[in-house]
This record gives sequence, C-alpha cells and structure tokens, in this order.
Amino acid sequence: MIPLDQELETLRETAKYFDNISKNQILQKLENEKMYCYIPFYIAKYGNWIDFLIDIYTNIGKGENDLGLSHNEIIFTKTPPNEIKGSSQLCFSSSGMDGGCRWKRITMNDHWEIIDVTKYLEEKNISILSLLNKIYPEEGKKYDYLGLFFMELFHTKIHDKNKWYCSEIVMYLLELGYSDDPNVLYNILIKITEDRNKHDTKYRRKTGRES
Repeated sequence: MIPLDQELETLRETAKYFDNISKNQILQKLENEKMYCYIPFYIAKYGNWIDFLIDIYTNIGKGENDLGLSHNEIIFTKTPPNEIKGSSQLCFSSSGMDGGCRWKRITMNDHWEIIDVTKYLEEKNISILSLLNKIYPEEGKKYDYLGLFFMELFHTKIHDKNKWYCSEIVMYLLELGYSDDPNVLYNILIKITEDRNKHDTKYRRKTGRES
C-alpha cells in the first residue's frame, strides 16, 4: 500500500500539472486525461449507530428533504464518471469517527451516492489546485460537534475557525456558503449540477426501493 503522504504529494503534483495547462488544451485532451471532482454522500442505512443518530438528528422536521444521508467527502481524481463507482479513492472531509479533518482512502461502493461537480468548478473557474491549497491549512483540525448542534437545533451559525464538520468544509471549499448537513448540501448540488436523475433515488435510502 502506498503511504498517505506519497499519495497526497502525487495528487498535488497532478493538480499542478493540469493547472498549468491552458483551458483549450484541457478541452482537447481525452476524458481520462483530466482531473475530476466528486462529492460522495454516505447513505446512513448502511452505516453504524452513529450514522443512524446523525441521520435522525440532522433531519428533524425536514420532511421530504430528509434523504437519509449521514456524511459527505470530496474527491479529486483522474477517474472518469463511468469508472468512479466501485473504485478506491483518496477522500478528504471532517469526520467525527476519525476525529476531524483528514485524508482517507475509501471504496466508492453502493453505500455512497456520488455527484460530479467538475463542470461546476470549471464554470466558476475554481481549479483543483486552489482547492488543495485551501485544504492544506485545515488538515488535522477537530470535528465541530458544537457548530453542528447549534445549526441543527437553533439554525444558528456558530463557526469555530479551528473546527469543521463534513458538509460545512465542503461548502467552504466549493464556495457555496454554509450548509447545516449533508442532506442540504446534496439538494444544493443537485440544483447547481442539474443532475435531475438523482431525484429518482430520493426515497430508496430509507425504504430500500427505487422510486
């Protein structure tokens, strides 16, 4: 297994390479020669009791907006959309189970719902290299339990600059403002990526059936 530090260095060097290529050159390249950005969401029903509790707590009173999602990550990779499912990817997020902001290799199996935000980043002229540069000073920061508690219970934003929770840091990276949980972030990304097919899976997470 490749050491995490070496994987991160390779990722940063790849991002630098693509950042130095002009936009026209990138468009001329084959799809599997560009970098992609994905936001995977963990489906709570496949998790443990912590995922179950997070799902309940973050969805109180949200009705049909309760999608049964308990966590999200962000991925930067050369893996194209048709190959992302089932692949092993280096992910970044803030995880309560892992103590806060960390990189972690995760297999994108059927327990994850994945949204491709590559085109959104291109339209906003946000480079993957710039995102990696934003992540670097946040690595190792603690999980923000208090911020999540106040946002969900009182709808009040209390941000500790030294702490993050999963949807909060991804919203920060994507320059989308502030999100109180993965379900809200998911709905926002559905709208900005116009990935309407995702709506078809809205109720399968809790019922185990396709809509």
